[in-house]
Amino acid sequence: MKTIKTISLILTLTLIFGGFLISQEKAKDQELFEKAKKFIYQKEWMEAVKELDKITEEFKKSKYLAESLYWLGYSLDRYSSTLTNMEKQLEIKEDALKHLDSMIISYSTSSWADDAKVLRVQIAEELVKNGLPEFRKYINGSLESLEGLEGLEGLEELGLEDLHPEENIDPELELKLVALNALLNVDEEKAFPIVEKIVRKSEDAKLRERAVFILGQSKDSRVTPLMAELAAKDSDLRVKECAIFWLGQRKDKESLDTLLKIYDTETDTRIKEKLLFAFSQNKSKKAREKLLDIAKNDKDMEAREKAIFWIGEEKNEEVLDILSDMYSKTDNVNLKKRMIFSISQNKSDKAIKMLIELAKKEKDYELKKQIVFWLGQSKNKEALEFLKEIIEK
Repeated sequence: MKTIKTISLILTLTLIFGGFLISQEKAKDQELFEKAKKFIYQKEWMEAVKELDKITEEFKKSKYLAESLYWLGYSLDRYSSTLTNMEKQLEIKEDALKHLDSMIISYSTSSWADDAKVLRVQIAEELVKNGLPEFRKYINGSLESLEGLEGLEGLEELGLEDLHPEENIDPELELKLVALNALLNVDEEKAFPIVEKIVRKSEDAKLRERAVFILGQSKDSRVTPLMAELAAKDSDLRVKECAIFWLGQRKDKESLDTLLKIYDTETDTRIKEKLLFAFSQNKSKKAREKLLDIAKNDKDMEAREKAIFWIGEEKNEEVLDILSDMYSKTDNVNLKKRMIFSISQNKSDKAIKMLIELAKKEKDYELKKQIVFWLGQSKNKEALEFLKEIIEK
């Protein structure tokens, strides 16, 4: 009996002590993981790598292992970007890929697997662009089903929202779009036809919008006519707005001519607003002349007000003369208010003198009150003297 009791006691103590060791081990890996995450938040990449390495080498059964492998790849990639030695930089990026590979293969069901795949494609893109074509396999492998537009039907339920990465989207589709963007950067001839098929054939407007965003990053000459087609004819308002935005960013004659043509036939207020912004970004003489024409003659008063705002954003003396001339030639109170605001935002001595002159001549009490308000926001001595004169009258 004593022998049995002794064995039982030993077994009990062993289980208790073993459980204690396990709990200690869990506490230790958790401590390392939290320490690593702190270093990541502080952007101390190599310190984070050291802690994460300890987890992957010493705690093979840790519940933090999958996530640690992801953050290890992430931290190595970020660290590599701080180096000036290109050879060393690429070597560390390759090391980052190995950890991501390990994570994806061993923990394919982990919630971190999708993030790891996206990061892997992004790193592969950098390696390919720097003369290592063997890593293109990661990009091509993520695009297989997109090439024939397989799986692009009935995507309305995927929840692909806007252009914002923080919103919920289908992880597999997001990976393919990231890979498509990468391929466009390393092999435009192969990628362009795929993107073109998406924007022309996909029935999912949200997917087309994402594809337009990707196209917007390309300088390929084929992009402008394709964007023009979408800006003018796409059935979805958001896709049209996105195409107009990217046409406005291109700043070439063909893009501007397309936008000018669209404006002359457009009736939708939101689309016209996007077009006005595009003209303001172009900075060419032709774009400014269009804004001036809209500000002076457009039948849409809201469009005129917005055009005045964008003209005023140039903030130079020539613009002040234009605004002053327009002010003297209109009786519309709302337009005058816009012009007063635009002049006040110029902040120059000439703008202050102009506001003072307007205040002296203006007979409309509401407009005069607004001019005085904006003069009151200035610390200009001449403005303060004028306000003092008004008070002492």
